[in-house]
Amino acid sequence: MALPFCGGVVEASTAEMLGSWTSRVHIEQPTDLPNGWQLGKDEEGDLLFLNLNEEPVFETYDDPRLIENLTARPGTVHIHRVPSMAVAPKAGAKKMTVAALDTNAFKKMPWKLAKASEIPLYGRGHPTPNRYNDILPTAATRVQLKVLGSDKSTEYINANWVRGQPSWGVNYIASQGPTSDTVAKFHRMLWETKSECIVMTTKLREGKKQKCAPYIPRPGTSASVPTGITVKTESEARVPYGKVTTLTLSQAGISRSVKHFWFTEWPDHGVPRDAEGNLETTLLLKLLADVNSFMSTEATDATSPIVVHCSAGIGRTGTYIGMDVCTKLLKRDGQVDVVKVVNRMRDDRGALVQHAAQLSYLHEAVSHWAELEGGKAVATESVAQVDIGGKTFTLPPPGVEMTQVQAAKQGMTYALFQKIDADRSGSITSEEMNDFIAQMIKEERSLAKKGSTRRRRESVRGGRSKGKKPKSPRAPQSSAMESMISSKMNRMSVMDGELSLGTVEFNGDVFYFYDVDGDGEMSLAEAHLQGMTDEMFAEIDADGDGKITKDEFRIYQAKVATSPGWDRK
Repeated sequence: MALPFCGGVVEASTAEMLGSWTSRVHIEQPTDLPNGWQLGKDEEGDLLFLNLNEEPVFETYDDPRLIENLTARPGTVHIHRVPSMAVAPKAGAKKMTVAALDTNAFKKMPWKLAKASEIPLYGRGHPTPNRYNDILPTAATRVQLKVLGSDKSTEYINANWVRGQPSWGVNYIASQGPTSDTVAKFHRMLWETKSECIVMTTKLREGKKQKCAPYIPRPGTSASVPTGITVKTESEARVPYGKVTTLTLSQAGISRSVKHFWFTEWPDHGVPRDAEGNLETTLLLKLLADVNSFMSTEATDATSPIVVHCSAGIGRTGTYIGMDVCTKLLKRDGQVDVVKVVNRMRDDRGALVQHAAQLSYLHEAVSHWAELEGGKAVATESVAQVDIGGKTFTLPPPGVEMTQVQAAKQGMTYALFQKIDADRSGSITSEEMNDFIAQMIKEERSLAKKGSTRRRRESVRGGRSKGKKPKSPRAPQSSAMESMISSKMNRMSVMDGELSLGTVEFNGDVFYFYDVDGDGEMSLAEAHLQGMTDEMFAEIDADGDGKITKDEFRIYQAKVATSPGWDRK
């Protein structure tokens, strides 16, 4: 069974997923979630939301109750093409190309998680020695400690070697965050692998859950573990992204210095963002620069492994390692494909870079780094742009999908993104965009023929036609007319929501079935977004339950339709 916590990509059935979820942790469910949604947690304890209306189950970190700033349906569509341009590198800088983010390839990528049968029996325990029972180290690359005495279990630790490029001479160790029972083993791993650098990307506690046991003594103090290793904190410095601590590990009269970089700016849920909700990569890039500077100028052995851990040792851990690998590849080769790098990393430890949100963040961080280096040229073949409602959007090239984050950067609202994302996959393909544009153009032409384009725009802006008396709806002239209307409706586009149901006219204004949240019904709030009055809403809402269903919308269409005036195609 595939991982039950990976956003947007779930190979298991809904029943399997919910069974796995329920057995792992009980979560009190909010009473105000939209119909078919449920609150859950990923393997790092982060809250996320599951849309059980879809199969496979769709997961997101965005709270469906907090959809704000929804705009009415956009107006006129124009398509034009612009020259494809690349950012010119600074003088003397090497041109760097970051391949466009292929989220579809990421969704299809195997997790490559280790099976329990591949791990020695003494290494299968939960919560000791594994923080999560389904996050196990890949057998071929797992770190094996020295066996103490005759107890073979002393060699096991949930950590893997992750290869860097051979020419770098640098490897990584991706590890779960130590539990209270594995702190001593973690110190042993540092000692036996001669590591001089630790990168920690989780807080000790996030929310009410412990994410990592404390393993660093207070400044000026030391602690000894049963294996004879003493850990002392020599100094601690505050930095913009957290703390940098200098440790001394000692055993049998030998001492080694270890630098601990603690990134505390990763939020409890999702990925780092600024106050406006945009991806924030500056602090993580600062961490990367500090670590690389230490390894090249202060470490006694520049080839010693860099130990990276979060809580489970896959999500944030993989994001940081991927960032270091990708930037080094850009320096060496001038180009990198982030998705291919992640796929290769998972050969060494399964599920590295856990979520699509982390992949987008990784891609953004690598692109930002390339910009700072002065040589960025993000690969794209898309030269087509479309104007929708006065805003210009760049179409994704064939074979590449546009994520919600990328769409938001162009100014696309969440509501519009949902309308274009016909298959509810969480990304937009060029085919979906073209289908949406074609449908919009078709409707614009139809409305223009009826002379109602002006009224539609006024309606979208919340305007009202003044001085007009309500039109008395006329019933269909015959059952044949009703059959004709029904037949036309059944032959409509398969696209959901207002695009497939057409319009109704009330007091000279044109309205759509405006289903923003995708629950199959139009609420009063959704109706207000396009300027529909309470009076109009109540007239369509036949059963008076405060929501308009598609059937009620169709019935009202049939009620006001007439043979000479109804020309929807």
